[in-house]
Amino acid sequence: MCKAQTDLAQCYLLGLGVEKDSETAVRYYRQAATHGNAPAALNLATLVFSGTGTERDLIEADMWATIAMSKFGGANYEDAVRIRTKAMQWLPPAKLEEAHRLVRKWQPVKEES
Repeated sequence: MCKAQTDLAQCYLLGLGVEKDSETAVRYYRQAATHGNAPAALNLATLVFSGTGTERDLIEADMWATIAMSKFGGANYEDAVRIRTKAMQWLPPAKLEEAHRLVRKWQPVKEES
């Protein structure tokens, strides 16, 4: 289910076969990311960092980038590091610690059978 949500989010983000709608893309990426889908977490971090389709939230961007980093290697890992590094540059220490607390307590939601 998560892969399908991630693919659908990409379609809405780019306007592939559907009307372009970044808010809907964020909603589907968030659903997939909460289930532990790393590509969705990375894409969600990117959109939340930039404020595309949602309000800009550096704490959430840092959280999702960190979660994506824990699941990726290679180029995707580097993309997640870049987002996290940018978010960290803008966050004051207390807000950065809040983001780290969110990561520590985050657990993927199990998909229903």
